[in-house]
Amino acid sequence: METVTLKMTDEITEKEVVRTIDISNLMIPNYNAPMGWEGNVIASKEKQEAILENWIRHFGNKQHDTILTLNSWEIN
Repeated sequence: METVTLKMTDEITEKEVVRTIDISNLMIPNYNAPMGWEGNVIASKEKQEAILENWIRHFGNKQHDTILTLNSWEIN
């Protein structure tokens, strides 16, 4: 199973936070897939950052009870 490892900065403590999330967080619909085929693909590198920043705003900050800034990510 593929995952995404995020490296972020906790803006309150200024410490690095490393978090691993499921690859499904980077999936977007593949509207070019033939009827009946798998309809999701991993987003392009350009879209990944926006998707991950959205994930941080909606989930990461609450789960870590802080304000996180994305530094980098790696698909594992």
